[in-house]
Amino acid sequence: EYLIATLESNQTIVYLELAGNVDIDPDLEDEVKSMLEPREVLHWSGAQLDEVAALIERVQENDPTLTVLDLHGMDIGARDDALSLFDALAENTYIKKVDLSSNE
Repeated sequence: EYLIATLESNQTIVYLELAGNVDIDPDLEDEVKSMLEPREVLHWSGAQLDEVAALIERVQENDPTLTVLDLHGMDIGARDDALSLFDALAENTYIKKVDLSSNE
């Protein structure tokens, strides 16, 4: 109840990780997910391949709402546009955290 009220009040929260919490009601997790989905995405975790291209574009555009880039396990090295991602990261002034773990 308090968590939902907090998310309703604070529209800047766009990502909330609840994994590992004991006794979290699955309905609460679903409600949180449905509340956050329409908001600007700040943190993409486990993005799908078609979403990676959109993320690269946001990095290139220096999107101020994208401050955490999580591309864990997305086979970035196998992508044709991987070099453009790194070029864009070199120029981006908003991204503070990048996860490229488990990539080839």
